[in-house]
Amino acid sequence: MEKSIGDLKKYSKRAVAAVWINYIVWTVIAIVLISSIYTKSVRDRATMAKENFESILQMISVNPELPGVFIEPVEDGTVRGIELERLIGDQNFSIGEGILCEETSFKFLKKENDKGYLVEVPIKFIEKFFNVPKIIWYIADENGKILYSSTPLVLSESSKDVLKGSDHFYQFTTFNILGSDYVLGIGEQWINSLMFLLVSLGIIIFISYLPLALTISKIAAETNEIQNDQKELSKVLENRDRKVIVHYKEHIKLLTAIKSCSSERKKLLNELGKLREGLEKCKKKIELEREIARAHFKKLLTALGQEIEERSHSVTPDIKTMVEVALLTAQELGVQDEEELEAIEFGVILHDIGMIEIPESILHKPGILTENERAIVEKHPLIGARLVSQLSLSPLLEDIIKHHHERYNGQGYPDGLSGDHISTRAKVVNLVDTYFAIISKRFHRAQYPKKEALRIIESEKGKSFDPKVVEVFKRVISKSIES
Repeated sequence: MEKSIGDLKKYSKRAVAAVWINYIVWTVIAIVLISSIYTKSVRDRATMAKENFESILQMISVNPELPGVFIEPVEDGTVRGIELERLIGDQNFSIGEGILCEETSFKFLKKENDKGYLVEVPIKFIEKFFNVPKIIWYIADENGKILYSSTPLVLSESSKDVLKGSDHFYQFTTFNILGSDYVLGIGEQWINSLMFLLVSLGIIIFISYLPLALTISKIAAETNEIQNDQKELSKVLENRDRKVIVHYKEHIKLLTAIKSCSSERKKLLNELGKLREGLEKCKKKIELEREIARAHFKKLLTALGQEIEERSHSVTPDIKTMVEVALLTAQELGVQDEEELEAIEFGVILHDIGMIEIPESILHKPGILTENERAIVEKHPLIGARLVSQLSLSPLLEDIIKHHHERYNGQGYPDGLSGDHISTRAKVVNLVDTYFAIISKRFHRAQYPKKEALRIIESEKGKSFDPKVVEVFKRVISKSIES
């Protein structure tokens, strides 16, 4: 009996559907079974490694005095002049560029005897303890940027969770470290597990495909007959509906174009938002790196200033205290400009940098200098100004170094400036330098008591020093003596 077209279509659909359902069910079962076994095994090993890593971090946080660990005191919420919040944020710790060391490090805050300390541990130090066979690992920030890895890694084009190590691909399991935004990735060699999975799936797919092939061959003839009938029917309907189809296609094209424009606009707005966010992050990173560089530069200049003081005098004054007194005096005199205050800070540190070219035989002479020797010493402000100019440092700093020996009555050197012709910054550094020189031991004399030093400063008011600067300085130094 001849089958109708409708009967053939129903039979064909049911037969193909039954085969495909059988094929899909067994394939899904196999994938789920194999994947769950493999995933659980990998996850368990990665979890153990992660717990080991966190135990090492907690051990170091409890015992930060281990060799190779850096500790720096926190003073007024800053470390080496950098705000603590910018170093570790609002978390208990941070991972990133080193502050106390010159490599990627783990940083956290530790309190002891009501005093805070920044503890910094190089990641390489942690790696000595965290050494699990047959795995590699990395640490990344919240944006996925790799901060450190146990072996050089590059991203795979196939998956964000598969990275290439020095010689193999690795499948990674990721965890948040101690509940923070930082990510620890634990990786095992990926290729072996992949081959096992592919071989297993290949066998199952081959077995499942046999009934599919047999069934398709049986219904192939009837399917061809249905297709021939459909072609004949299409020819009949094509001429009748041509106009309707043309208009319909034009409307579809128009609607598709409108939808595409809307989608592109939304995509562009999203990209613009991401770009703005990225620029803001770059700006913050540049500002932090600038702060770190400034702290290192300040440390270098301070070391240079101390070296010059030790070469020039038998006892080096407390430069940190000198800077503090000078800044307080300047601020009470109305100096608020950040560049001006920074020049005063470095002026205190480097005011005698010109002494570096003065012979030690003159600097260390125990007796009174001859007129010729004194003339040589009095050249050091000009030498210092030249050195600062060659280093392209601030012109304000150059002014301090050149004029810190000028006197209020015009009897100083090298230019014989007087009164308001001498800048406030140079007056402050001159007075602070003189006071601390009086209370410090020199090659040719003993140190003076602080009260005697203040009496000497008072006697030079209106002569060597500006009376207004002297009065403010006395208030500042008196508070310092009392504390």
